[in-house]
Amino acid sequence: MTPQPNLPPVLQASALEGRAPDGRRLFALSTLALQPGLTLVLGDEGAGKTTLLRMLAGDMPHWVGHAVLCGHDQHTAADAYHSEVAWLDPASQSWEQVVVDELWAQQARHFARWSPDTLEDLVEALDLQAHRHKPLYMLSTGSRRKALMAAALASGAALTLLDMPFAALDGATSRTLRDILADCADHPQRAFVIADYSAPAGVAAQQVLNLDELGTK
Repeated sequence: MTPQPNLPPVLQASALEGRAPDGRRLFALSTLALQPGLTLVLGDEGAGKTTLLRMLAGDMPHWVGHAVLCGHDQHTAADAYHSEVAWLDPASQSWEQVVVDELWAQQARHFARWSPDTLEDLVEALDLQAHRHKPLYMLSTGSRRKALMAAALASGAALTLLDMPFAALDGATSRTLRDILADCADHPQRAFVIADYSAPAGVAAQQVLNLDELGTK
């Protein structure tokens, strides 16, 4: 897919290099420009999908590369950069004791363009109403992921990163999420990056990165 015409990149990065804990190179990107809309990051297990998302989120203490988001340099203006990134790592244990409503309230305080209306729409669409007064450790894996995704999607952040968003979701919820992502693909200002094994059916993307191919170059 090609980027949307006449829209400046939300993020521009260069010299991105992901490595496994043993030092093996996973991928190398000389340049990366994320336009508004949807970018898919695809690859097999161990290809570096989560590593790339963490690099773009500024969630890795040591990494090779450079990224600028909405004019904010990830290294020299880290606070401003992070204020424009929605990254709620589904593998993190940081929120296990936090009640869902409080998690959302924390994110609302962090993001200047947080949308309470979008959140309530997502609560209904993703069937989260019955879970909002529970701590996350009480939720099933699927419901926990939905609560984190709802926060990221309602954030209004310039860059929203979703890692394996369909994992642990039932068929009906997966269809709902595909509809939500189809709307994200047409967003004129926000960039959404989805990491998964394969492209979700029926969802068009502005850009597709296959890390299995990049890792061999």
